[in-house]
Amino acid sequence: MVIGCLYDYGDIILFLDNIEINDIEKKSLEGTLIRLSYPIQQGKIIVSVNEERKDENFGIGIGVISKDRSPENYVGIFELFIGDDNYQYLKENGRIGTRYADGQKVTIYSLSELDKFDSDVDLNFPERLKYYMDNRDKIGTRNNAPGN
Repeated sequence: MVIGCLYDYGDIILFLDNIEINDIEKKSLEGTLIRLSYPIQQGKIIVSVNEERKDENFGIGIGVISKDRSPENYVGIFELFIGDDNYQYLKENGRIGTRYADGQKVTIYSLSELDKFDSDVDLNFPERLKYYMDNRDKIGTRNNAPGN
Protein backbone atom coordinates (compact mmCIF):
# COMPACT_ATOMS: atom_id res chain seq x y z
CA MET A 1 0.00 0.00 0.00
CA VAL A 2 1.71 3.18 -1.21
CA ILE A 3 0.91 5.91 1.33
CA GLY A 4 2.33 9.29 2.10
CA CYS A 5 1.67 12.76 3.39
CA LEU A 6 1.86 16.29 2.08
CA TYR A 7 2.77 19.06 4.50
CA ASP A 8 1.30 22.54 3.97
CA TYR A 9 4.73 23.87 2.99
CA GLY A 10 4.89 21.29 0.19
CA ASP A 11 7.17 18.57 1.55
CA ILE A 12 6.18 14.99 0.72
CA ILE A 13 7.00 11.89 2.76
CA LEU A 14 6.24 8.57 1.09
CA PHE A 15 6.35 5.02 2.48
CA LEU A 16 6.80 1.89 0.35
CA ASP A 17 7.05 -1.75 1.32
CA ASN A 18 9.63 -4.11 -0.25
CA ILE A 19 7.24 -5.46 -2.87
CA GLU A 20 6.35 -1.93 -3.98
CA ILE A 21 10.01 -0.94 -4.12
CA ASN A 22 10.67 -3.87 -6.45
CA ASP A 23 7.52 -3.21 -8.50
CA ILE A 24 8.22 0.47 -9.24
CA GLU A 25 11.16 -0.53 -11.38
CA LYS A 26 8.72 -2.18 -13.81
CA LYS A 27 5.56 -0.07 -13.50
CA SER A 28 4.02 3.03 -11.97
CA LEU A 29 2.27 2.48 -8.65
CA GLU A 30 -0.58 4.56 -7.28
CA GLY A 31 -1.35 5.28 -3.68
CA THR A 32 -2.88 7.78 -1.30
CA LEU A 33 -1.37 11.13 -0.38
CA ILE A 34 -2.85 12.76 2.72
CA ARG A 35 -2.64 16.43 3.64
CA LEU A 36 -1.27 16.16 7.14
CA SER A 37 -2.80 19.32 8.60
CA TYR A 38 -6.21 18.57 7.08
CA PRO A 39 -6.34 14.78 6.63
CA ILE A 40 -9.83 14.72 5.17
CA GLN A 41 -8.14 16.10 2.02
CA GLN A 42 -6.62 13.13 0.26
CA GLY A 43 -5.25 12.82 -3.22
CA LYS A 44 -3.28 10.45 -5.34
CA ILE A 45 0.45 9.78 -5.48
CA ILE A 46 1.99 7.98 -8.45
CA VAL A 47 5.58 6.80 -8.21
CA SER A 48 7.84 5.15 -10.77
CA VAL A 49 11.46 4.69 -11.76
CA ASN A 50 12.00 6.95 -14.76
CA GLU A 51 15.55 8.04 -15.55
CA GLU A 52 14.39 10.42 -18.29
CA ARG A 53 12.12 12.41 -15.93
CA LYS A 54 14.22 12.29 -12.74
CA ASP A 55 15.07 16.00 -12.92
CA GLU A 56 11.59 17.23 -13.79
CA ASN A 57 10.55 20.43 -12.00
CA PHE A 58 14.16 21.04 -10.91
CA GLY A 59 14.35 17.80 -8.96
CA ILE A 60 17.73 16.22 -8.43
CA GLY A 61 17.22 12.50 -8.94
CA ILE A 62 13.50 12.58 -8.06
CA GLY A 63 11.33 14.54 -10.48
CA VAL A 64 7.91 15.73 -9.38
CA ILE A 65 4.80 17.17 -11.01
CA SER A 66 1.48 18.08 -9.46
CA LYS A 67 -1.91 18.51 -11.09
CA ASP A 68 -5.60 18.82 -10.30
CA ARG A 69 -4.95 20.86 -7.16
CA SER A 70 -7.55 23.35 -5.98
CA PRO A 71 -8.55 25.23 -2.83
CA GLU A 72 -11.07 22.46 -2.17
CA ASN A 73 -8.38 19.79 -2.54
CA TYR A 74 -4.88 21.05 -1.84
CA VAL A 75 -3.46 17.59 -2.51
CA GLY A 76 -4.67 16.73 -6.03
CA ILE A 77 -2.32 14.34 -7.84
CA PHE A 78 1.44 14.14 -7.50
CA GLU A 79 3.74 12.09 -9.69
CA LEU A 80 7.26 11.18 -8.60
CA PHE A 81 9.93 9.99 -11.02
CA ILE A 82 12.91 8.29 -9.36
CA GLY A 83 16.20 8.17 -11.25
CA ASP A 84 18.10 4.89 -11.59
CA ASP A 85 20.86 5.85 -9.13
CA ASN A 86 18.38 6.99 -6.49
CA TYR A 87 16.36 3.83 -6.99
CA GLN A 88 19.43 1.67 -6.32
CA TYR A 89 20.21 3.76 -3.25
CA LEU A 90 16.65 3.27 -1.95
CA LYS A 91 16.95 -0.49 -2.39
CA GLU A 92 20.30 -0.61 -0.64
CA ASN A 93 19.78 1.94 2.13
CA GLY A 94 16.04 2.24 2.77
CA ARG A 95 15.67 5.99 2.19
CA ILE A 96 16.14 8.58 -0.53
CA GLY A 97 15.30 12.24 -0.74
CA THR A 98 15.87 15.47 -2.59
CA ARG A 99 15.27 19.17 -2.06
CA TYR A 100 13.95 21.37 -4.85
CA ALA A 101 14.98 24.90 -5.79
CA ASP A 102 11.90 26.32 -4.02
CA GLY A 103 12.92 24.64 -0.74
CA GLN A 104 10.38 21.82 -0.82
CA LYS A 105 11.60 18.27 -0.43
CA VAL A 106 10.58 14.68 -1.08
CA THR A 107 11.66 11.78 1.12
CA ILE A 108 10.85 8.15 0.37
CA TYR A 109 11.25 5.46 3.05
CA SER A 110 11.26 1.69 2.91
CA LEU A 111 8.84 0.45 5.57
CA SER A 112 11.05 -2.56 6.29
CA GLU A 113 13.99 -0.33 7.20
CA LEU A 114 12.11 2.47 8.95
CA ASP A 115 13.62 1.61 12.33
CA LYS A 116 17.02 2.77 11.00
CA PHE A 117 15.59 6.28 10.72
CA ASP A 118 13.67 6.54 14.00
CA SER A 119 15.35 9.85 14.78
CA ASP A 120 13.96 11.27 11.51
CA VAL A 121 10.44 9.84 11.45
CA ASP A 122 8.04 8.45 14.06
CA LEU A 123 7.85 4.68 13.59
CA ASN A 124 4.06 4.85 14.05
CA PHE A 125 3.63 7.53 11.40
CA PRO A 126 2.69 5.16 8.52
CA GLU A 127 -0.01 3.58 10.74
CA ARG A 128 -1.40 7.02 11.55
CA LEU A 129 -1.60 7.80 7.83
CA LYS A 130 -3.34 4.48 7.22
CA TYR A 131 -5.84 5.41 9.96
CA TYR A 132 -6.56 8.70 8.16
CA MET A 133 -7.04 6.85 4.89
CA ASP A 134 -9.29 4.16 6.35
CA ASN A 135 -11.37 6.60 8.43
CA ARG A 136 -11.58 9.58 6.12
CA ASP A 137 -15.31 10.01 6.70
CA LYS A 138 -14.83 10.01 10.50
CA ILE A 139 -11.77 12.19 11.04
CA GLY A 140 -13.33 15.60 10.61
CA THR A 141 -11.13 18.55 9.86
CA ARG A 142 -8.07 18.12 12.05
CA ASN A 143 -5.58 15.53 13.22
CA ASN A 144 -7.64 13.44 15.61
CA ALA A 145 -6.11 10.07 14.94
CA PRO A 146 -4.76 7.97 17.78
CA GLY A 147 -1.45 9.34 18.97
CA ASN A 148 -2.24 13.00 18.24
